[in-house]
Amino acid sequence: MDIKRPVALGLVLPLVLVLAACGSSTGGGNGTNGVENGSGGNGGDDNGSGGNGGDDNGSGGNGGDDNGSGGNGGDDNGSGGNGGDDNGSGAPYDISDIPAQGSSEFNELPTEGQALITEFLERNSGEHFDTSGLSGTATYSGAVGIAVDDAADGETASALLGDIGLTANFDNDSITGLLDSFIAFGDDAPEGGLTVDGSLSFSNGVITGSTFSATNLGGTLSAMDDSGTFTGVIEGTFLTDDAGQVIGILSGTVQDGEFIDGFEGIFSADRD
Repeated sequence: MDIKRPVALGLVLPLVLVLAACGSSTGGGNGTNGVENGSGGNGGDDNGSGGNGGDDNGSGGNGGDDNGSGGNGGDDNGSGGNGGDDNGSGAPYDISDIPAQGSSEFNELPTEGQALITEFLERNSGEHFDTSGLSGTATYSGAVGIAVDDAADGETASALLGDIGLTANFDNDSITGLLDSFIAFGDDAPEGGLTVDGSLSFSNGVITGSTFSATNLGGTLSAMDDSGTFTGVIEGTFLTDDAGQVIGILSGTVQDGEFIDGFEGIFSADRD
């Protein structure tokens, strides 16, 4: 099985995620609410709360830089605004492109994919935890889902589900990670999925307050007679008391010979 092309997955795992796009900021105060499709304004520099999105598709504004809460998304498709950089509450990631629970796209997912999306959606509204007061190290274990897009036609060409392990060092604000044990799902894969060899990893990630990021995510995954080299970035948000949970997104490119495609993904993990 070709990791990227022959597996016709359609909407099996369209996990395209981007940070919420919001309206302009207003210094000091709370952001104003959007009207109909308008986006809510961003909160002030410190504690201001982002305004709510319009009734339909408007996005909630971002919270203030520190403790401001992100505004709610519109009633239908609007995305919730980001919380403040430190302890602000609010959805850290835009979920508008993730299949809604109970939708036909969601119901077509393998059980493992449904479980990952359900957990990610629940945790995406959780309170961020500023790790600056923590010390020592902590390990996290969880699940990761990756969608590989065929650059030629823009369709999802392959969906991968696997494990993610993270090691956070709160003394020097660094984090490393390993993504492995991937299984490919799709019409051309056997029941239960097809085992994928290889792993992805990153090192020297930087923890800042309640978030982390790394720009050297990479590795090679292979199945049957084909392989793809992944290069990208990963970022996450620590949640709950004592940073007991972490969720995040990853993205980048996959190269297989002369072909270069893109990938996006989400992950969710618990502190061991």
